[in-house]
Amino acid sequence: MKKSSWAAVARGAAAATLLWSSAASAVLVINSGVDTVSKRYSITSGSSVSYLAGFFGGGDVGPLPISGQFDAVYSRHWWTYYQDFDPQGLQGTFLAESDWVQFTNVDLVLDGSLGGFVFPGYFLRRTGDQLSGDDHPCSFPFGPDTFCSGTVLGALSSLGGQIAPDGRLAFGGFQPTGFFFEGFSYQVNAAEVNAAAVPLPASPWLLAAGLGLLWRQQARRRTRSSS
Repeated sequence: MKKSSWAAVARGAAAATLLWSSAASAVLVINSGVDTVSKRYSITSGSSVSYLAGFFGGGDVGPLPISGQFDAVYSRHWWTYYQDFDPQGLQGTFLAESDWVQFTNVDLVLDGSLGGFVFPGYFLRRTGDQLSGDDHPCSFPFGPDTFCSGTVLGALSSLGGQIAPDGRLAFGGFQPTGFFFEGFSYQVNAAEVNAAAVPLPASPWLLAAGLGLLWRQQARRRTRSSS
C-alpha cells in the first residue's frame, strides 16, 4: 500500500473514550481457553521504513532498509457458552472463537535517523491468510460476555498484511508521531527461522531404501567369497 494510503488510515481514526464490561451480553460463558504457537521470523530483503514529515516537518527520510528478527505468537481464543435465558444449556452449547497474531521479542536493526520507529506490538486479527489491526484499546481478544467500545484521541497506528502459503509474512503500516499526519510508513517481509524441512516424497525414500538393501547384499557376497 502507498505511503499516502497508510497516512489516510491513520487520519481516519476518531476520538473518545474506552468502555469495558465483564458481564454485558446475553450469554453465559461456561468455558474458555487460548491455544498458541510461537514462531521466530527473520526480516528479509525489500523491508523498509520511511519517515513522513507531515505539514510542519523538516523533510521526509527514506525509505531505508531494515533487518532483524521477531517472534509471531499465533493464538486461537475460544469460549463455549449458553444463552442467558437457558442457564441449563437445554438449547445447546455454542462456540465463539477468534484468531490473533502478536509480534514480540523484536530485535530490530535500522538507521539511526529512524530512531523513533517502534515495531508493531499490538494484537492483529487473523482472518484466513489476512492480517489487520491497530493500537485501539479495544483491539484485543474478549469473549461473548464482554463488550468494548469507544475511540481514542489522536491517530492510530495500523497495519495490514498477509501470510503466504509457504508461511512467509508480508505486512505494511503507518505509525503516527503527531496530529498533523507525520509518522513512519513501513513495509516488512519476513521468513520463518529454522522452518521444518519439507519431507521427500515416498518414491525417493523407497529408492534410497532399495539401494541400501542392494549394497548390503553385495557386501555379504564379497565377505563370503573372501572367506
